[in-house]
Amino acid sequence: MKPFLLLMVPGTILGGLCLKVVAKFNPSILLVMVGLVILSTALNLGRTAPMQAVSSRSELRFSLLGLGCGFLSVLAGSTGPLVSSALLKEGIIKEQHIATKSLMQGASHLLKIPIFVYFVQFPFEQYLPELASMLSCVVIGSWLGKQCLKHLSSEHFSAILRGLLFIAALKLLFTELPKLF
Repeated sequence: MKPFLLLMVPGTILGGLCLKVVAKFNPSILLVMVGLVILSTALNLGRTAPMQAVSSRSELRFSLLGLGCGFLSVLAGSTGPLVSSALLKEGIIKEQHIATKSLMQGASHLLKIPIFVYFVQFPFEQYLPELASMLSCVVIGSWLGKQCLKHLSSEHFSAILRGLLFIAALKLLFTELPKLF
């Protein structure tokens, strides 16, 4: 987790610095690449056995994931499916998957706030009711998800997650590929 968080900070700052430059390019290019990575996981390309120990290769992959997620979260929005895809490939499933992804996504969203305030002058105060509503939905959804997770085996969790990743990847690809031409 630490390697992810350490490189997420410079990735987010780099994404913020690139906001105006990248705005001139077609963001669909990045989104199609993300969609292809997610699709490769959904189709079971790569390791998904339960994780035994964090290796130095895993730490490097998490570092690069942190850098990439920090960068992409500013430019392309949420990187949730990309994070889930990476965790699944590392064999992190069920409760560990949900907890790790929650921490990663929470850090990502918190890091974006100063970037959007500084680089875009986004008026968060105008959206406080919507933000409060979304936050309460996160709490309720987390509780419901935890209740459902108790009744799923690791195999069912992985299969459901792969199915959801497959749908997310197809939606992303079908939405963004036409925008390239």
